[in-house]
Amino acid sequence: MNEVINNLFSASKLASYIELGTSLAFILIIAVIAWISVSMVMKKMKAKTKNHQAQTVLSLIESVIKYALFFIILITILQSLGINTAALITGAGILGFALSFGSQKIVQDLVAGLFIVFEDQFDIGDEVVISGITGIIEKIELRTTTIKSPDGALHIIPNGSIDKVTNLSRK
Repeated sequence: MNEVINNLFSASKLASYIELGTSLAFILIIAVIAWISVSMVMKKMKAKTKNHQAQTVLSLIESVIKYALFFIILITILQSLGINTAALITGAGILGFALSFGSQKIVQDLVAGLFIVFEDQFDIGDEVVISGITGIIEKIELRTTTIKSPDGALHIIPNGSIDKVTNLSRK
């Protein structure tokens, strides 16, 4: 028992623990700074933009950047912990390929979201009727559209489920 404890807390082990802790702290600090920077820049860009379509595109870009940032941070942390990320990424690719056959609905939502934005069907702030729900568009993301109805309820609708849109703001 003493041998195990001495082995765990030897000078060389303690040095490696400190190095790992410092490395992880540095990664997390950089990640937080990057996350806050992206949020602040996107918020300023949205505030400067009066065009609802541009605000919608900025929201989509922010979402993609944050997902990419999260993935990069995760891979960097795993590499710091000594995990072989090349094998992990390869395995994730194979798993993603297998899951893609079962995730056709998600892909449908993403493609529909892109068409909604590029065809300018509706923008943030527009009053619409979608799937029988009347309200103001609060948020348009890659997968979902959020509508706030007059009673204050938030309705989150998958973009792939939107088959008919009545835009009351564009008469």
